[in-house]
Amino acid sequence: LSARHRTLGRLYSASYTGGSIAAAQSLVSGEADIAICPMGGQTHARRDCASGFSYVNDVVLAILHVLRAPVGAFEEPTAPPTDRRVMFVSVDGWHCSGVEEAFYTTDRVLSISLHRYAEGIFPGSGGARDNGQGAGKHHNINLPVADGLDDEGLAALLEPVLSAAADRFCPHCIVCCAGAGVISGDRLGCLN
Repeated sequence: LSARHRTLGRLYSASYTGGSIAAAQSLVSGEADIAICPMGGQTHARRDCASGFSYVNDVVLAILHVLRAPVGAFEEPTAPPTDRRVMFVSVDGWHCSGVEEAFYTTDRVLSISLHRYAEGIFPGSGGARDNGQGAGKHHNINLPVADGLDDEGLAALLEPVLSAAADRFCPHCIVCCAGAGVISGDRLGCLN
């Protein structure tokens, strides 16, 4: 890549990452109850490498910002900060591999991913049996689906899982990534 393209890539990464962290900060500070970063959602990057089109995993950084916020930002001021819980929900054509990997061994983040899943589909992760490890056991829920999932199928599969998960996990904050890969007509996501 040319120096110009590398510079544009760094600026783009800094923009979406800064937007996601700013959204998280507006929640932490109490400025907002809902915050949106329309550029955010680069869920594939890992600690040690870029993956897919994700160079920096802004979602992981935003969740870490929420988890590390001062006591009282989301809970009673007397509660220990280690009790803070974040529920992450991803609905996209592709599994949120980098987010899953980052929080696979913790019980402080419940990760729920509805994504297209089949042999040869990027990133090759997100099987229904991948449900966490160690303290994170049962804190990772993958909902792999086949091509063509429609609105009725989405509602029938996702809504009961979200409701039960929220009731049981009692998150202080919910982070959601809604990818365009689920939109009807997206030729790569193949969902409807």
